Amino acid sequence: MTTAGAMMRGRTLPVRALLGGLALILAIAGGAAAQAPPPATPSWQPWFDTSQLPRFSGVVERYLPAPDGGIDSLLFREGAQVIFPPDLAAPLREAAADGKLLVVYGIRARNAPVITMLAWAPSEAEEPRWVERPAWPRNARWRARADRLSAAGTVRTPLFAANGEINGALLEDGTVIRIARPAAARFPDRFRRGARLAAEGPGSEEGGQRALVAERLGDAPESLADINSPG
Repeated sequence: MTTAGAMMRGRTLPVRALLGGLALILAIAGGAAAQAPPPATPSWQPWFDTSQLPRFSGVVERYLPAPDGGIDSLLFREGAQVIFPPDLAAPLREAAADGKLLVVYGIRARNAPVITMLAWAPSEAEEPRWVERPAWPRNARWRARADRLSAAGTVRTPLFAANGEINGALLEDGTVIRIARPAAARFPDRFRRGARLAAEGPGSEEGGQRALVAERLGDAPESLADINSPG
């Protein structure tokens, strides 16, 4: 009996200790949960009122393709260009297709009709939707593409980087030609409205939209020259 009782006590005491420890852990966890701070505001919600930002309303004329196959800007019928990160292209096109109104909250370049989108809404009555990673002024670096394209036509409008420097052109046929801003500064007359422009370089052609990064430039296909060549 004594031996059996000792064995029974040896088996039951650890179980009691375990249950007691578990109860203590639960009590501590419950207290910690009760004292835990409320969840942090999601990172995509700014701490300020986005409606205080400068507001620009316009009718979307077209979304502009990028040489890597994405879409990173749009053109209002009223003439202004709007720059946004490519991952916003799908929700923007769903909410504001071509011909639809779009309200943009953002910063306009000092000397060019180009706006960096910081928030947007399908109408002025709707709450602005914050852009978590805006396309701040910088020299765009599109992913390398194996496809080589060529294009030629009349410049419908010059295209701009977020800081207002020319970095390309939209041709009358809808083709987008981009060029590194330092090189664009060497050829200001090539990108003015109404100019004849031909270019060749890596790009993409998807869904009837064409865009390329110019490596060779001229006013006609037979006069193309390397943009890095002297003169």
